Amino acid sequence: MDRIIFNLKQFWQIGDKTVELYEEIKSGRKTIEYRDCTHFWTKRLCGKIISVYGPQDLTEYLKVHRAWFVVGYPKDSLPRLEADIIGLRCNNAMQLEISFINVKEVVA
Repeated sequence: MDRIIFNLKQFWQIGDKTVELYEEIKSGRKTIEYRDCTHFWTKRLCGKIISVYGPQDLTEYLKVHRAWFVVGYPKDSLPRLEADIIGLRCNNAMQLEISFINVKEVVA
């Protein structure tokens, strides 16, 4: 696997504030993507199911090193943001924290 696609909601509501996730990632303000710590996500990111029983660093198991961020499910995944995945950990809330850097926008 060389890349993973993260489909984003166009807007995210945080309290009374509306955040545009794509723009937050593009500007560099958002450098961590969160997903539930499930077998589905560990298999997609690590190439195999990893049983996680608490907070731990999973970077050594990471098999995917490129992320694409798209809003919704666009045809041909354009426009998109591409980034390098540099870390993976499960936090106390049993969510995967996927750290990324070098974000670039790709348009047709």
